[in-house]
Amino acid sequence: MIDRHLGLCYNRPLAMLDNECEDLYQPVPDTLWQAGEFYTGNSGPKRRGLSFQCTSHDVFGFFLPLMTILGDIVDMNAQKNHPRFGQRTSWESFESEITHQLERYAYSLQEFKTQHGCGAPGDDAADPIRGECAHQTRKVVAYATHIMHVLHILLHGKWDPVALLEDDNMWICSQSFLSATSSAISAAHAVEEILELDPDLSFMPYFFGMYLLQGSLILLLLADKLSTETNDGVIRACETIVRAHEAAVVTLNTEYQRNFRKVMISTLAQIKGHSHSREMSPAKRREVLSLYRWTSLGNGLAI
Repeated sequence: MIDRHLGLCYNRPLAMLDNECEDLYQPVPDTLWQAGEFYTGNSGPKRRGLSFQCTSHDVFGFFLPLMTILGDIVDMNAQKNHPRFGQRTSWESFESEITHQLERYAYSLQEFKTQHGCGAPGDDAADPIRGECAHQTRKVVAYATHIMHVLHILLHGKWDPVALLEDDNMWICSQSFLSATSSAISAAHAVEEILELDPDLSFMPYFFGMYLLQGSLILLLLADKLSTETNDGVIRACETIVRAHEAAVVTLNTEYQRNFRKVMISTLAQIKGHSHSREMSPAKRREVLSLYRWTSLGNGLAI
């Protein structure tokens, strides 16, 4: 899980292979582990190998399957960027398989939500435990939904912010751009839900910032290219992202999130005609983003 996450953060190859994990047991839910019930032999059948489904509220139950899928995306991205072989292979079958994995995860997330819905809305107020269960379920589903949409973006889109804005190969006219844009809007809606349920973004601060950033780059591209023609839906999504970055840096103060927040605020100011001498110029915004590169020689967040 950490290996896949850091592979994305620092744009580096994976250190652990899937076949090294195929015979390992999947982690038991935290509730069983902390209660010691995994020793009794009554905690249900143990499962081996990789999973692509949400199974519980803890980080292994909902986040580990997403990182398993991310591993495939990171691996495929590295192969695509190979200087000699990357352009010689058709990637459609690989992308289709990863899309299928994400669809399986989405289906399991809906089942998980139904299973842990904790009854009718009126029951929550009468039963605090049931209400807390419902709240935790909604929070897990919101975070998982956001990261799932970001994985769709990573599968179909460009990872590097500067290459994204320069768009030398007219990717903005492709079908994959439309797919990535749809996922970016859906991810922003999930962020709205997250901010309502977890206003200070304290649920998984050491992980979430990376996905918040990669899920926001398409919105920045739209705002940058469309400028004053940007539609209200994209502007609202960008404003939601700014709010999320503001909450995130209070909980876990990271420079890349502060920098991206400044870039997004400057872009929004330009759209609304509020630019003044203190705002970043487009060239300055690209200079700030160039600190974080996901090119073949880029190091991601490592500067």
